[in-house]
Amino acid sequence: MMQKMGWAMKIIAKILLKFVFYKFGGGVKVRLLRVIARHVGKNVAFGAYAQITHKENLSIGDSSGIPIRAWFDATGGISIGCNVMIGHETMIFSANHGFNKSGPLTGLDSICKEVIIHDNCWIGARCIILPGVEIAEGVILGAGSVVAKSLTEKNSIYAGNPAIFKKNR
Repeated sequence: MMQKMGWAMKIIAKILLKFVFYKFGGGVKVRLLRVIARHVGKNVAFGAYAQITHKENLSIGDSSGIPIRAWFDATGGISIGCNVMIGHETMIFSANHGFNKSGPLTGLDSICKEVIIHDNCWIGARCIILPGVEIAEGVILGAGSVVAKSLTEKNSIYAGNPAIFKKNR
């Protein structure tokens, strides 16, 4: 029902989110996010101090959550499946700055690529996930891992910088 509300409700929700989104967790944040985000499932949890840019490009499935002090840049889109656990202070980026081989680095266009995390994954604390990454169903990602390429092996464990396959679950 809240997804179908008009533009005025979306503006009000954005203003309210400015005041409550970063400091508080819980149900108020979830209800406000449902007005703006692409999709917010049932039984979704949001931790305090989580920061999400371009919330309209975020999709999060049932029984998943965004942890305390997370940083999600959803410029290019972030899609999180159902039953996904994400550890504290994880960063997910769906956009990066473009650059030329020479010349100034300012004023260049962003390169946007959606990040997709499939169902039943566990992302350890303080992981960094870069644009265009797809994480297969059932993957466990070790704490502190940096993911620059897709993790394609289902029901597997990856860890490290860069994240590499360790073993099947």
